[in-house]
Amino acid sequence: MDDFIGLIGARLPSLRMALGGIERRPHFSGAQYQQVLETSAIGLNISRRADYYLYTSDRIAHLAGNGCVVAIERATGYTDYFSDEEMLFFSDLDELIEKIARLSAEPELRMRTGTAGRARYAQRFNEQAVAQFMIDVIMDECAPEAMPW
Repeated sequence: MDDFIGLIGARLPSLRMALGGIERRPHFSGAQYQQVLETSAIGLNISRRADYYLYTSDRIAHLAGNGCVVAIERATGYTDYFSDEEMLFFSDLDELIEKIARLSAEPELRMRTGTAGRARYAQRFNEQAVAQFMIDVIMDECAPEAMPW
């Protein structure tokens, strides 16, 4: 990840980045972590595995829930549930750089994308939708593979 972030920084030298845990910097936690989320515009949601359908950490909820534009690899499959107007999807470093540069230069588009992503995420994965799905599976009213989202 250090090398990956280094490449982004080299290509976008004016980009301000909060880099907890990168290049031996301390990780953010607690109130500091929340403050970083609240003041961030774009967040990288990159996992070691992009080859497993819909795999992600809870980072996606943290980012989307705080209205950040979520930058996520297209290979994760989240394009099946979110549009390009709701998240920043990319397939390679060049595409990621291009899209970050565009969203950084167009704050209205960036805010619109973050707001739309937050709204879609909350609609699809709110506590009522998830609880109802769990109840339906437990009561054999639907199969676990039939995720409504």
